[in-house]
Amino acid sequence: MKRIVTLILIITFFTSICGCMTTTQQKGTAVGTAGGAGIGALIGSAIGGSQGAWIGALAGAAVGAGIGWGVSTSIESKQSMSRTDVEKETGKTTQKTLVIRDISFDPTVVKPGEVMMAIIKCRAMKPSNQSEKNISLYVKHVITTPDGKTISIDSGTITHEQGERIIKTGIPIAKEAQPGAYSIKSTVFFEDISKDTAITTFHVKN
Repeated sequence: MKRIVTLILIITFFTSICGCMTTTQQKGTAVGTAGGAGIGALIGSAIGGSQGAWIGALAGAAVGAGIGWGVSTSIESKQSMSRTDVEKETGKTTQKTLVIRDISFDPTVVKPGEVMMAIIKCRAMKPSNQSEKNISLYVKHVITTPDGKTISIDSGTITHEQGERIIKTGIPIAKEAQPGAYSIKSTVFFEDISKDTAITTFHVKN
C-alpha cells in the first residue's frame, strides 16, 4: 500500500512539473517518452506479475500522452496460427517471410490525451531449417499530423514462436494534439531478414 501511495505522489509531482513547461512538440515527446516509460515501469513493478506489466504499460502511455506524444508500449502478443498451420493453409513450405495481413486501430476517432490501440496481425517465419527457433519482431509507428509534422513512436522488440501473431500496442495521443486527420505508417521489422509496412488514418477530435 505504501508503494502505491508513493507512486501516486511521484506521478502527481512529475505531471505537475512538466505541465509548467513551455515546450515545443518535439521536447514534449521526449519528456513524455522518458517519464511515461519510467512511471509505467514503477507501477508495473509495484503491482507485480504479468498483470502489473500491462497495467503499468497503459499507465505509462497515458502519462506520456498527458505530457507529449509519449512512447508506444507492447501490451500483448498472441499466436493466432502456428507455423505448421500456416504452411498447411498456404500449401507450401516457408523459406522466410514477414507479412502484415491486417492492421486496425481502436478507436479510430480519439480525443487528445487518450490512448489508441494498434492491432497488427502478421506472419513471420524463418527458413525451414530454422523452424524451431523463436523470432524477434520490432514495431515502429510514424504519425503524420494534419500540418505535416512527423512523430516517430517505437514499441520495442517482441520475441515469440514462428507463425501468425496478433500484436497490440498502445499509442498515446498527446494532450496538445490538434484536431484533424492523421496518417500513421506502421512498420514491423523481422530481425535482419525483412520488414513490412501498412499505412492507415485516424482522427483526433476535441
